Amino acid sequence: MKRFHLSRLPALLLLPGAALLFLLCPPAANRVKGMFMLFQQRSAHVLIGYIQSSGCAPLAAVLLAAWQGAFLPWQPCRTVIAAAAVLGKPLAVLLCLAGQLLACGFWYFLSRGLVSPFFTGDGKAGRRRPAAWYAAAAGLFVPGWAAPLSAVPGALGARARTAVPLLALAALPRLALTACLCSQMSAALPFPWSWVSPGAGCIAVLTSVWARRR
Repeated sequence: MKRFHLSRLPALLLLPGAALLFLLCPPAANRVKGMFMLFQQRSAHVLIGYIQSSGCAPLAAVLLAAWQGAFLPWQPCRTVIAAAAVLGKPLAVLLCLAGQLLACGFWYFLSRGLVSPFFTGDGKAGRRRPAAWYAAAAGLFVPGWAAPLSAVPGALGARARTAVPLLALAALPRLALTACLCSQMSAALPFPWSWVSPGAGCIAVLTSVWARRR
């Protein structure tokens, strides 16, 4: 087998393996359904109960943040609100940032394994370096979507040690502002704080375009 085929093997096996596990292992399927149901309640109190009832609250906070970042990016970030209520705001932000790092890594490596071989020819190497930067800027502009956007630098073959941390950091402004300004009753950031992350994304894009023209 060629080398790129071997590198794609884990990603190729992930989706059918997850499907088989879901079909053949009812406890695993119930676990997955339970995780989605936690967020379908749209309540920080439900997440607080999950964190408090877990054997390890920090690990539970990381798991919730990773799950939401990877599979439910459109929802308000109630995970950091719940973690802040249990563990305090500074630790909650750090733990949720770690969860975002895992979510970004998941999408990056999945995309790199499945898509990258079709987009990383010799003539396309010039796209790799700015890919992570533009994806991170988009992650700032669309708060919560940093993890799925990690698929872009993954597909273009950008370096994981640069792309994954950069995309995870794009989620930091939203996490920090939500932990400090939102409550268990409302996860919506008030104006003008709701525009801090999108504004930073616009500045990042304009700065990058200006630098490349120079």
